[in-house]
Amino acid sequence: MGSTFNTDLSDVILLSGVNLKRNYADKPFPDRLDGDKLLELREGALARLNERFSGIRLEKAALQDASPQSLGALIENACFYDDGGEENEKALRVSLVSGTKLSISLNRGDHLNISAFIRDGDVQRALGIVQPVEKALMRQEEYAFSENWGYLTSSVKYTGNALTGAYLLSLTGLNRMNLLDDEKENLKKHHLELKRLIGTEEDDCELFCLHSTLQLGKSAQDVLSELMNCAQELAFRERDAREELIYDDTDDFADSVMRALGILMNARLMDFQEFLTLYSDVRAGLATGFVEGSIKDLDEIASEVSPEEIRRGYNDLSRRDEELLRADICRRRFSENMKTIRI
Repeated sequence: MGSTFNTDLSDVILLSGVNLKRNYADKPFPDRLDGDKLLELREGALARLNERFSGIRLEKAALQDASPQSLGALIENACFYDDGGEENEKALRVSLVSGTKLSISLNRGDHLNISAFIRDGDVQRALGIVQPVEKALMRQEEYAFSENWGYLTSSVKYTGNALTGAYLLSLTGLNRMNLLDDEKENLKKHHLELKRLIGTEEDDCELFCLHSTLQLGKSAQDVLSELMNCAQELAFRERDAREELIYDDTDDFADSVMRALGILMNARLMDFQEFLTLYSDVRAGLATGFVEGSIKDLDEIASEVSPEEIRRGYNDLSRRDEELLRADICRRRFSENMKTIRI
């Protein structure tokens, strides 16, 4: 396969993204930054972003909230960070005029973490989104860099090009056919890891993150090309596994899809983790023709019911009120946009 992503695999691939880690050469590593230096880092980043991007909207966000705010935040936690990063208020949320969302985290393991997610599989394009931001945030003193090791980071596994790529995948077929262990072993030789987005291996959510784990000695283009090729191959095998799954027991597969859609159309309370578990079932139903509707509509609903969107405009929304609002949106949107097909 080539290095460009030109195949429609939206039935399997939800999001792709990249994360760049950078540290300033003139500052101590983040765990030794005091409050004044943190404030200086924040204000300096804001000033440089405003100078470089005249049309952006900057949103300050605290990361100490224990519940993830969006799918992007879940992927970041799963793939890009080694620690919880909860000890300081240190995040900036940035939205470009185009609507592409970036996340810039300050002092979370490294001075800067710059992430971008897109709704297709071209991680090279995602890299092109974060690189201008990286350049804008470079100070006159520049980033910490070694001729022998590359960009220096708080974790040795990110040292080198300090780039991590990731995909969010719906792997219902491979999961239910018990083929994921073999896939994980195969991916290790490419320095890639496959992990469940939320919960444990015993949980029901069938959304998985595929991400790169070693950058030392590799160029950014090589890392992303290998990741992209493996994601495409995994998506094709998922399609084959789904067909086999349906052939083996159509009724069991259809039952899980229809139960999920029934809950989404009737629940009175819905937390985000439960939504994602049901969402993965409905997505599999859409991909296989057991549900009538579009994946585009489904993904729009997922964005609309994220904690980030539901809490927008509310200063103090209780968890119960959030679950009530999410369930109300699900009942309305799924009733309007989805229906099961008789078999």
